[in-house]
Amino acid sequence: MGLFQKIRDFQAKRQQSAVEKNEKHVHNAKAIREDRVAAIEFFCSQKDPHVAIPALLKRFGFSLDHGIYDAREKEQAFEGIIRHGAQALPIVRNHLRSTSLIAWPLKIIERLATPAEMTEALEGCLNYTDVSLDPDQTDKNYDILCHLRDYAIQQPHEKMAIFLQAHDERIRYAAVEVLIHQPYQVEVVRLIEPFLLDHSAENTRLHQIVLDTYVEHKWKVLEPERLVKAGVPLGFFLSLDGVLTPRS
Repeated sequence: MGLFQKIRDFQAKRQQSAVEKNEKHVHNAKAIREDRVAAIEFFCSQKDPHVAIPALLKRFGFSLDHGIYDAREKEQAFEGIIRHGAQALPIVRNHLRSTSLIAWPLKIIERLATPAEMTEALEGCLNYTDVSLDPDQTDKNYDILCHLRDYAIQQPHEKMAIFLQAHDERIRYAAVEVLIHQPYQVEVVRLIEPFLLDHSAENTRLHQIVLDTYVEHKWKVLEPERLVKAGVPLGFFLSLDGVLTPRS
Protein backbone atom coordinates (compact mmCIF):
# COMPACT_ATOMS: atom_id res chain seq x y z
CA MET A 1 0.00 0.00 0.00
CA GLY A 2 1.41 3.39 -1.02
CA LEU A 3 1.97 6.30 1.30
CA PHE A 4 -0.79 8.40 -0.25
CA GLN A 5 -3.30 5.57 0.11
CA LYS A 6 -2.33 5.20 3.79
CA ILE A 7 -2.87 8.92 4.28
CA ARG A 8 -6.26 8.73 2.56
CA ASP A 9 -7.31 5.75 4.69
CA PHE A 10 -6.20 7.53 7.86
CA GLN A 11 -8.14 10.65 6.91
CA ALA A 12 -11.24 8.60 6.09
CA LYS A 13 -11.12 6.82 9.44
CA ARG A 14 -10.58 10.11 11.23
CA GLN A 15 -13.54 11.66 9.41
CA GLN A 16 -15.78 8.69 10.20
CA SER A 17 -14.79 8.87 13.85
CA ALA A 18 -15.66 12.58 13.93
CA VAL A 19 -19.02 11.93 12.25
CA GLU A 20 -19.96 9.23 14.75
CA LYS A 21 -18.85 11.32 17.73
CA ASN A 22 -20.75 14.43 16.66
CA GLU A 23 -23.84 12.47 15.62
CA LYS A 24 -24.18 11.22 19.20
CA HIS A 25 -24.28 14.80 20.46
CA VAL A 26 -26.71 16.14 17.82
CA HIS A 27 -29.63 13.95 18.82
CA ASN A 28 -28.92 13.86 22.55
CA ALA A 29 -31.21 16.22 24.46
CA LYS A 30 -29.17 15.60 27.61
CA ALA A 31 -25.80 16.39 26.07
CA ILE A 32 -23.88 19.45 27.23
CA ARG A 33 -25.33 22.26 25.14
CA GLU A 34 -21.93 23.48 23.95
CA ASP A 35 -21.11 19.97 22.69
CA ARG A 36 -24.42 19.72 20.86
CA VAL A 37 -24.01 23.16 19.27
CA ALA A 38 -20.47 22.25 18.20
CA ALA A 39 -21.82 19.03 16.67
CA ILE A 40 -24.47 20.97 14.74
CA GLU A 41 -21.77 23.32 13.48
CA PHE A 42 -19.64 20.32 12.47
CA PHE A 43 -22.41 18.91 10.28
CA CYS A 44 -23.28 22.34 8.91
CA SER A 45 -19.71 22.50 7.62
CA GLN A 46 -19.87 19.14 5.84
CA LYS A 47 -20.02 19.33 2.05
CA ASP A 48 -21.50 15.86 1.55
CA PRO A 49 -25.31 16.16 1.94
CA HIS A 50 -25.58 12.46 2.74
CA VAL A 51 -23.33 13.00 5.75
CA ALA A 52 -24.67 16.36 6.90
CA ILE A 53 -28.43 16.23 6.36
CA PRO A 54 -29.42 12.93 8.06
CA ALA A 55 -27.51 14.01 11.18
CA LEU A 56 -28.97 17.53 11.23
CA LEU A 57 -32.49 16.16 10.75
CA LYS A 58 -32.10 14.29 14.03
CA ARG A 59 -31.99 17.61 15.87
CA PHE A 60 -35.69 18.08 15.07
CA GLY A 61 -36.54 14.90 16.97
CA PHE A 62 -36.70 16.52 20.40
CA SER A 63 -37.33 19.86 22.12
CA LEU A 64 -35.43 21.48 24.94
CA ASP A 65 -37.13 22.96 27.98
CA HIS A 66 -35.34 26.22 27.23
CA GLY A 67 -37.31 27.47 24.25
CA ILE A 68 -34.81 30.06 23.03
CA TYR A 69 -31.92 27.60 22.93
CA ASP A 70 -34.15 25.01 21.27
CA ALA A 71 -35.21 27.44 18.53
CA ARG A 72 -31.64 28.60 17.91
CA GLU A 73 -30.33 25.07 17.50
CA LYS A 74 -33.16 24.08 15.18
CA GLU A 75 -32.73 27.23 13.08
CA GLN A 76 -29.03 26.43 12.83
CA ALA A 77 -29.77 22.87 11.70
CA PHE A 78 -32.39 24.22 9.27
CA GLU A 79 -29.89 26.60 7.66
CA GLY A 80 -27.30 23.83 7.51
CA ILE A 81 -29.70 21.69 5.50
CA ILE A 82 -31.10 24.23 3.06
CA ARG A 83 -27.59 25.30 2.05
CA HIS A 84 -27.45 22.03 0.09
CA GLY A 85 -30.35 23.20 -2.07
CA ALA A 86 -32.14 20.68 -4.26
CA GLN A 87 -29.79 17.91 -3.13
CA ALA A 88 -31.50 18.03 0.26
CA LEU A 89 -35.00 17.34 -1.07
CA PRO A 90 -34.90 13.54 -1.56
CA ILE A 91 -33.14 13.08 1.80
CA VAL A 92 -35.65 15.22 3.68
CA ARG A 93 -38.61 13.65 1.88
CA ASN A 94 -37.40 10.20 2.83
CA HIS A 95 -37.04 11.34 6.45
CA LEU A 96 -40.53 12.82 6.37
CA ARG A 97 -42.02 9.42 5.58
CA SER A 98 -40.53 7.87 8.71
CA THR A 99 -40.92 10.62 11.30
CA SER A 100 -44.01 11.76 13.17
CA LEU A 101 -42.43 15.17 13.84
CA ILE A 102 -43.03 16.91 10.55
CA ALA A 103 -43.00 20.65 11.23
CA TRP A 104 -39.33 21.40 10.51
CA PRO A 105 -38.92 18.91 7.62
CA LEU A 106 -41.93 20.54 5.97
CA LYS A 107 -40.42 23.99 6.45
CA ILE A 108 -37.31 22.76 4.65
CA ILE A 109 -39.25 21.27 1.76
CA GLU A 110 -41.43 24.37 1.50
CA ARG A 111 -38.32 26.52 1.21
CA LEU A 112 -36.67 24.37 -1.46
CA ALA A 113 -39.51 22.81 -3.44
CA THR A 114 -42.02 23.95 -6.02
CA PRO A 115 -45.73 23.77 -5.03
CA ALA A 116 -46.08 20.58 -7.07
CA GLU A 117 -43.08 19.01 -5.31
CA MET A 118 -44.49 20.07 -1.94
CA THR A 119 -47.81 18.43 -2.79
CA GLU A 120 -46.06 15.26 -3.88
CA ALA A 121 -44.08 15.19 -0.62
CA LEU A 122 -47.21 15.68 1.49
CA GLU A 123 -49.25 13.06 -0.35
CA GLY A 124 -46.35 10.64 -0.15
CA CYS A 125 -46.44 10.81 3.64
CA LEU A 126 -50.13 10.04 4.09
CA ASN A 127 -50.89 6.62 5.53
CA TYR A 128 -53.95 5.29 3.73
CA THR A 129 -54.33 2.25 5.96
CA ASP A 130 -56.40 2.06 9.13
CA VAL A 131 -54.29 3.87 11.73
CA SER A 132 -57.06 4.41 14.29
CA LEU A 133 -55.11 2.43 16.91
CA ASP A 134 -51.87 4.32 16.28
CA PRO A 135 -52.05 7.84 17.82
CA ASP A 136 -48.75 8.97 16.25
CA GLN A 137 -49.81 7.96 12.74
CA THR A 138 -53.26 9.46 13.27
CA ASP A 139 -51.76 12.77 14.37
CA LYS A 140 -49.33 12.70 11.45
CA ASN A 141 -52.13 12.13 8.95
CA TYR A 142 -54.04 15.01 10.50
CA ASP A 143 -51.04 17.36 10.35
CA ILE A 144 -50.31 16.41 6.74
CA LEU A 145 -53.93 16.97 5.71
CA CYS A 146 -53.94 20.38 7.41
CA HIS A 147 -50.95 21.39 5.26
CA LEU A 148 -52.33 19.77 2.11
CA ARG A 149 -55.44 21.96 2.01
CA ASP A 150 -53.26 24.81 0.72
CA TYR A 151 -52.20 22.82 -2.36
CA ALA A 152 -53.82 21.31 -5.43
CA ILE A 153 -53.80 17.59 -4.73
CA GLN A 154 -52.44 15.23 -7.37
CA GLN A 155 -53.75 11.90 -6.13
CA PRO A 156 -57.21 10.80 -7.34
CA HIS A 157 -59.88 12.33 -5.15
CA GLU A 158 -61.17 8.85 -4.40
CA LYS A 159 -58.05 8.23 -2.32
CA MET A 160 -59.07 11.13 -0.09
CA ALA A 161 -62.38 9.34 0.49
CA ILE A 162 -60.51 6.90 2.72
CA PHE A 163 -60.02 9.70 5.24
CA LEU A 164 -63.68 10.70 5.07
CA GLN A 165 -64.43 7.35 6.73
CA ALA A 166 -61.75 7.69 9.43
CA HIS A 167 -62.67 7.00 13.04
CA ASP A 168 -61.06 10.26 14.19
CA GLU A 169 -63.34 13.24 13.52
CA ARG A 170 -60.33 15.52 13.08
CA ILE A 171 -59.16 13.42 10.15
CA ARG A 172 -62.59 13.49 8.51
CA TYR A 173 -62.82 17.25 8.95
CA ALA A 174 -59.30 17.89 7.61
CA ALA A 175 -60.01 15.69 4.57
CA VAL A 176 -63.18 17.65 3.85
CA GLU A 177 -61.18 20.88 4.08
CA VAL A 178 -58.66 19.54 1.56
CA LEU A 179 -61.44 18.67 -0.87
CA ILE A 180 -63.41 21.91 -0.60
CA HIS A 181 -60.25 23.92 -1.28
CA GLN A 182 -59.77 22.14 -4.61
CA PRO A 183 -61.11 23.63 -7.86
CA TYR A 184 -64.78 22.76 -8.36
CA GLN A 185 -65.26 19.26 -9.69
CA VAL A 186 -68.32 17.03 -9.59
CA GLU A 187 -66.12 14.27 -8.16
CA VAL A 188 -65.32 16.48 -5.16
CA VAL A 189 -68.96 17.42 -4.57
CA ARG A 190 -70.01 13.80 -4.81
CA LEU A 191 -67.56 12.88 -2.05
CA ILE A 192 -68.62 15.53 0.44
CA GLU A 193 -72.36 15.76 -0.25
CA PRO A 194 -73.18 12.89 2.14
CA PHE A 195 -72.15 15.19 5.00
CA LEU A 196 -74.74 17.69 3.83
CA LEU A 197 -77.34 14.98 4.48
CA ASP A 198 -75.73 13.90 7.75
CA HIS A 199 -77.28 15.38 10.90
CA SER A 200 -75.53 13.02 13.33
CA ALA A 201 -73.83 14.43 16.41
CA GLU A 202 -70.40 13.01 15.49
CA ASN A 203 -70.41 14.90 12.19
CA THR A 204 -71.86 18.24 13.29
CA ARG A 205 -68.77 20.23 12.29
CA LEU A 206 -68.50 18.45 8.95
CA HIS A 207 -72.16 19.06 8.19
CA GLN A 208 -71.71 22.77 8.92
CA ILE A 209 -68.56 23.30 6.85
CA VAL A 210 -70.06 21.46 3.88
CA LEU A 211 -73.28 23.49 4.21
CA ASP A 212 -71.29 26.73 4.36
CA THR A 213 -69.32 25.69 1.27
CA TYR A 214 -72.44 24.89 -0.75
CA VAL A 215 -73.98 28.22 0.18
CA GLU A 216 -70.84 30.32 -0.34
CA HIS A 217 -69.97 28.85 -3.74
CA LYS A 218 -73.57 28.25 -4.82
CA TRP A 219 -72.83 24.60 -5.54
CA LYS A 220 -75.74 22.63 -6.93
CA VAL A 221 -76.92 19.72 -4.83
CA LEU A 222 -76.34 16.59 -6.89
CA GLU A 223 -79.15 14.61 -5.25
CA PRO A 224 -81.81 17.14 -4.21
CA GLU A 225 -84.40 14.42 -3.53
CA ARG A 226 -82.16 12.84 -0.89
CA LEU A 227 -81.56 16.22 0.72
CA VAL A 228 -85.29 16.93 0.93
CA LYS A 229 -85.84 13.50 2.44
CA ALA A 230 -83.02 13.98 4.95
CA GLY A 231 -84.23 17.47 5.75
CA VAL A 232 -83.20 20.79 4.24
CA PRO A 233 -81.03 22.59 6.83
CA LEU A 234 -82.98 24.95 9.07
CA GLY A 235 -82.95 28.51 7.77
CA PHE A 236 -82.37 27.51 4.15
CA PHE A 237 -84.46 26.52 1.18
CA LEU A 238 -83.56 24.52 -1.89
CA SER A 239 -84.17 26.47 -5.10
CA LEU A 240 -85.52 24.85 -8.25
CA ASP A 241 -82.03 24.79 -9.73
CA GLY A 242 -80.72 22.81 -6.73
CA VAL A 243 -78.90 25.63 -4.92
CA LEU A 244 -79.19 26.10 -1.17
CA THR A 245 -80.18 29.65 -0.33
CA PRO A 246 -80.61 31.32 3.08
CA ARG A 247 -84.15 32.31 3.90
CA SER A 248 -84.53 36.07 4.15
